[in-house]
Amino acid sequence: MRLTTRTWISLLGLVFVVAFAVRGLAIKLTPRGDYYTDLEIYRASGDLILNGVNPYDFSDKVAIRSALRQQAHSPYLRDDQARWDYYTSGNLPMNLLFFAGVSGISDTPRFHRYTYAFFDSVLSVVVVWFVIRYWSQKPSALSTMLESHGMSSDRALLAERLVAGLLLAGVSPVLLKAGVAYPEDKGIEVLLVVAVIACSLSRNYHRWYWGGAIFLGLSIAFKGLGIFLAPMFVGRLLASPPRAWLKALGFALVVAFVAIVWIPPFWPGVANMVKHRLVLASAESPQHASIWVLPSLYLPSLWNYLRFVAVFLVAGVALWGYLRKRIGVDLLCTTLLLDFVVVWLINGGMDRQSIGIVPALLVLGTVSVNAAILCMSPYLIIAGFGGLLIRGVSGQSLAGFGMLIFLLTYFAVLCWLSFIADARKREEEEVAQDSSV
Repeated sequence: MRLTTRTWISLLGLVFVVAFAVRGLAIKLTPRGDYYTDLEIYRASGDLILNGVNPYDFSDKVAIRSALRQQAHSPYLRDDQARWDYYTSGNLPMNLLFFAGVSGISDTPRFHRYTYAFFDSVLSVVVVWFVIRYWSQKPSALSTMLESHGMSSDRALLAERLVAGLLLAGVSPVLLKAGVAYPEDKGIEVLLVVAVIACSLSRNYHRWYWGGAIFLGLSIAFKGLGIFLAPMFVGRLLASPPRAWLKALGFALVVAFVAIVWIPPFWPGVANMVKHRLVLASAESPQHASIWVLPSLYLPSLWNYLRFVAVFLVAGVALWGYLRKRIGVDLLCTTLLLDFVVVWLINGGMDRQSIGIVPALLVLGTVSVNAAILCMSPYLIIAGFGGLLIRGVSGQSLAGFGMLIFLLTYFAVLCWLSFIADARKREEEEVAQDSSV
């Protein structure tokens, strides 16, 4: 399926317009989101930077901290200085500097929300482009069904990929709720992670090397989670003569510089923040849309053991599949990212979990479109549309249940790829060889 440059520009431009228009409408329909607790935290973090306060040093300019805290609309933040200090320092320096940059232009809730919506719309464009460009060209069940209704194979394939891309990002019920109605910045990290994956798949050396290094560094600097994608570049770096070691060193230096250049003014508070956040995100009771909320209610003394087993099972199967050359390093890395965000961390909402899910589904689609669509179903239908229609704790519980079904489905697909698919392919090749003799 080949598209002309003009078609690409028209198609992706339309995707951006649709994605931004849907988000603009959602913002207007959800005015209460202007004072959503997380958005107040992000704006307060930016205000600390703009006022010359080190967010990670709670003793720095206490009077300014107190004045900013009292401006919060949320009693949860306004009534406790220690809590306010903790949450406003809860992101990495580049993330806080981004908030400061947005607030420096316009320190209003709406401007922040439209800014996040803009980056989410760019993400929508990149996701649609990725699905059309990199997903397997083999006909899937959906495209085959469209062909049976009279659509040409190319149009059926394009229609399927366009719908899949839009559902994953452009009009995703998950991102519309946990990103727009409840304003979040996590779509920017998803964008950076997808950009890293796209660079790693590029045949253009400069785009792969320099683009990969810069976006990998940014994805680490913004939320830290891009670190899971670093192994995607190792094999090609070491296998690219001449002077492979020198190229690998240069790549590592660019990544390290882009990732840590934001940190020195805030050290050592950044290290303490990361340590505390990781402990709290993996040691407290399950919250929000975690897959462990329901198991913790029905198996209070067993769920944490199951969690450890699940983490090692997912990682182990993915590693086995990679070592046996049945899955690529890209699917291994995105699976480990998903394993950390969805299975190990226990207090994340759908916005955080999507950082692991969207990249994993995109890479899975390069291997098997049917498998990707199968895994998308519980993610979009139960966690997405179900969570969108139901509010409050019930909605989060339903989203968590949908995520649990998604994980089981994804794990089953991973087992199939790692243990069964390759063997079946060899059997088919042997049968074909026997029949040709």
